Amino acid sequence: MEVNETMSKQITETAYLTTENTKRYRPILRYFYEQYERINYMLYKEDVWNELQGKPNFENYTIEMCKNDLAGLVNL
Repeated sequence: MEVNETMSKQITETAYLTTENTKRYRPILRYFYEQYERINYMLYKEDVWNELQGKPNFENYTIEMCKNDLAGLVNL
Protein backbone atom coordinates (compact mmCIF):
# COMPACT_ATOMS: atom_id res chain seq x y z
CA MET A 1 0.00 0.00 0.00
CA GLU A 2 1.28 3.40 -0.93
CA VAL A 3 0.73 6.29 1.45
CA ASN A 4 0.05 9.46 -0.46
CA GLU A 5 -0.62 13.07 0.51
CA THR A 6 -4.38 12.59 0.62
CA MET A 7 -4.12 9.80 3.16
CA SER A 8 -1.96 11.80 5.55
CA LYS A 9 -4.01 15.00 5.35
CA GLN A 10 -5.99 15.99 8.44
CA ILE A 11 -9.73 15.36 8.18
CA THR A 12 -11.22 18.74 9.06
CA GLU A 13 -14.78 17.38 9.33
CA THR A 14 -13.78 15.41 12.43
CA ALA A 15 -11.65 18.08 14.13
CA TYR A 16 -14.29 18.49 16.85
CA LEU A 17 -13.40 15.01 18.15
CA THR A 18 -9.96 16.07 19.35
CA THR A 19 -10.70 19.38 21.07
CA GLU A 20 -11.08 20.00 24.78
CA ASN A 21 -14.81 20.72 24.26
CA THR A 22 -15.57 17.37 22.65
CA LYS A 23 -17.89 16.40 25.52
CA ARG A 24 -20.11 19.34 24.58
CA TYR A 25 -19.61 19.31 20.81
CA ARG A 26 -20.69 15.71 20.23
CA PRO A 27 -24.18 16.10 21.78
CA ILE A 28 -24.65 19.36 19.86
CA LEU A 29 -23.81 17.71 16.56
CA ARG A 30 -25.98 14.73 17.44
CA TYR A 31 -28.90 17.10 18.00
CA PHE A 32 -28.22 18.73 14.61
CA TYR A 33 -28.19 15.32 12.97
CA GLU A 34 -31.46 14.25 14.61
CA GLN A 35 -33.12 17.47 13.48
CA TYR A 36 -31.73 17.00 9.98
CA GLU A 37 -33.31 13.53 9.84
CA ARG A 38 -36.64 15.13 10.76
CA ILE A 39 -36.15 17.62 7.91
CA ASN A 40 -35.88 20.47 10.39
CA TYR A 41 -33.16 22.57 8.78
CA MET A 42 -33.74 25.84 10.64
CA LEU A 43 -32.28 25.69 14.15
CA TYR A 44 -31.59 28.48 16.58
CA LYS A 45 -29.07 28.58 19.41
CA GLU A 46 -31.99 28.61 21.85
CA ASP A 47 -33.22 25.31 20.38
CA VAL A 48 -29.84 23.70 21.01
CA TRP A 49 -29.57 25.19 24.49
CA ASN A 50 -33.09 24.06 25.47
CA GLU A 51 -32.39 20.54 24.24
CA LEU A 52 -29.17 20.20 26.21
CA GLN A 53 -30.30 21.72 29.49
CA GLY A 54 -30.82 19.11 32.16
CA LYS A 55 -28.88 16.43 30.33
CA PRO A 56 -25.85 14.90 32.07
CA ASN A 57 -22.83 17.24 31.99
CA PHE A 58 -25.06 20.18 30.94
CA GLU A 59 -26.66 21.12 34.28
CA ASN A 60 -24.76 24.43 34.44
CA TYR A 61 -24.75 25.05 30.69
CA THR A 62 -25.52 28.68 29.88
CA ILE A 63 -26.74 30.30 26.68
CA GLU A 64 -23.37 32.08 26.44
CA MET A 65 -21.54 28.75 26.57
CA CYS A 66 -23.86 27.46 23.87
CA LYS A 67 -23.15 30.48 21.65
CA ASN A 68 -19.41 29.98 22.14
CA ASP A 69 -19.65 26.27 21.37
CA LEU A 70 -21.63 26.90 18.20
CA ALA A 71 -19.12 29.54 17.11
CA GLY A 72 -16.29 27.13 17.90
CA LEU A 73 -17.84 24.42 15.75
CA VAL A 74 -18.19 26.82 12.84
CA ASN A 75 -14.53 27.81 13.10
CA LEU A 76 -13.11 24.27 13.24
